Amino acid sequence: MIRDVDITQIWDGRFYTASDLVKADTMDCRGCSDCCRTMTDTILLDPWDIRQMQQVTGMDFDALLEKHVSLTVADGLITPVMSMTPGGACTFLDGTGRCTIHGSRPGFCRLFPLGRYYDDSGEFRYFLQARECPKPKAKIRVSKWLGVEDLPRYEEYVRRWHAFLKQVQHLLEGESEKLRKQVCLYLVQLFYRRSWDGESSFYEQFEERLARARKDLSLR
Repeated sequence: MIRDVDITQIWDGRFYTASDLVKADTMDCRGCSDCCRTMTDTILLDPWDIRQMQQVTGMDFDALLEKHVSLTVADGLITPVMSMTPGGACTFLDGTGRCTIHGSRPGFCRLFPLGRYYDDSGEFRYFLQARECPKPKAKIRVSKWLGVEDLPRYEEYVRRWHAFLKQVQHLLEGESEKLRKQVCLYLVQLFYRRSWDGESSFYEQFEERLARARKDLSLR
């Protein structure tokens, strides 16, 4: 999601790479789950997130839509987001406020209180959202905080997905509402509703679908 804010108002004044230390370790949150109760529909989910959730829950995308995921429009595209209970809490929180899918949590949740800042070339760096979480924190390496296996490949996937969405947004500028909806539903079907093979590499499957989408949408 594109945030129309002045980054200097929300960060600690530094950019970070995966190998840098950053004061982001909430030390298991010390029983706090406030950030899991106040995010409304802002936790955007990408294909990697959905595949992780499918594997840990055993649910297909339609089943996730019934309980844990909703669809919204973000930056002109139909996008899955985490659902919240009527009280505003993430549906994956248990009765004690702990995340029941923590090992497979979405990338947005892994980042927090970090964020990603993209430059005009599509490259990104991490930054600390200094005012988002008031709890005491310790220093931790960004890569350890994220806890993603094969982080370099995941980061490349993030770049490629971000660049693809930007291309689609540009493609749909000025187009009819009917065409925009058709393209959005096509992307939901291809990257979300269509099941991911849990026994095969996600990244290889993603690249195959990305190539197909580029061809079907006539994108370079």
